[in-house]
Amino acid sequence: MATLPPEIIEKILEQISSIEILSEKWDLVSRTFRRLIQRILSKRTIFDTTQKENTLFFNDLHSPGSSHESWALLRNLSQRQFIYVTHLQTDIATLRKIQSHSHECFQSLQSISVDTGRANEWANQSTTCSCYSFDELVNQCLFSSTRLVHIQLHIRLTSSRDCSSLCEVRELARCLNEKTTDYASWEVQFHDSTLEGQKWMSPVELCRAGDRSAVVYLRALDQLGIRITSLALIDDCKPSPYMLEGQKCKHRSLYMWNEFKKCQQLYIDYDIGLVATSFGAPPPLIKDSLSTVHLEQSHVLYIQEFLHYLSIGSDLDHLRVVAPISFPRRVSLCTRGCFRAPDYASFRPDGWAQVSQLLPQTEFILQNGVSVPAPPSCLLSIPTSSSPLSSLMLFSN
Repeated sequence: MATLPPEIIEKILEQISSIEILSEKWDLVSRTFRRLIQRILSKRTIFDTTQKENTLFFNDLHSPGSSHESWALLRNLSQRQFIYVTHLQTDIATLRKIQSHSHECFQSLQSISVDTGRANEWANQSTTCSCYSFDELVNQCLFSSTRLVHIQLHIRLTSSRDCSSLCEVRELARCLNEKTTDYASWEVQFHDSTLEGQKWMSPVELCRAGDRSAVVYLRALDQLGIRITSLALIDDCKPSPYMLEGQKCKHRSLYMWNEFKKCQQLYIDYDIGLVATSFGAPPPLIKDSLSTVHLEQSHVLYIQEFLHYLSIGSDLDHLRVVAPISFPRRVSLCTRGCFRAPDYASFRPDGWAQVSQLLPQTEFILQNGVSVPAPPSCLLSIPTSSSPLSSLMLFSN
């Protein structure tokens, strides 16, 4: 009986997920076949536990009645592939499962992207997840000599209590920070689905709504000595850009805290309202490192104040504003002049006329019809990523 050439067999196996290869026990066919499979697994340096082919397996591990075969497969996967992984995309619940049955499995890890997850996912674990357990989780999952050069955190803000708390996120960041190099980059994405949005809050209100406020998380990371490279503020409940006028519900807007400027690249997919005041404030002794700002189809209600906010304490190199793809066409078809209102000034060139005065050194770009897609669940450091922050990096270069 004719057999396929080894090159063809290898090409076929490269299209199959690692979990399927190991679960079918194809490496038991022969020693030659086992060496071929091991060579393929060693080349897979990127692993995403949230990908479609991996989701079913890890969801089964989260269930109370997970089988013994599933745990054996996880240990086999840790020994055969995890030791070669340099980029890991996962969530807290899955990371805890890996930690409980595999020790020091990520020996070559350089980048990690963690979704802070939801509290009800954590509650399904066999052991309760609390702040003191993160040291054990990180130290056992990562090899003792591992030093991360890239960390990404996805933080979800909701009005309910089903998301991870500020304490949990802070402790996770602290433990990961101990495994980083001196030149490591941090990328933080906030996905906001709260009822009140990220409006201005008094100190008392911030204490009460700490888990729902992005600025509280940023202050906690700053206290840990973490310097954020890229920051994304995304409104998951953002309405259509054409619904700003005359909408019945109260409009959600983003209050621009000064903490938002303590990064190199800032991505905003959120309608911007009030801006942190600086009247009578002396110039900062140390300038912020902010160099690139990207506004994704976002209304800016007070453009002059926003530009003044960007001009204080930072040397901004690039300011990119993306208008809705259909905005020029709607303007041309409108006979009532609705789009001449100040609400839509951030989508028109005349709305940004003061950029040259307040930000003379900044390169300004207003784009129509070019939109950055919503961030996928993937590592921004992977060249094939189409996330907003990766597009922001390409833009800044």
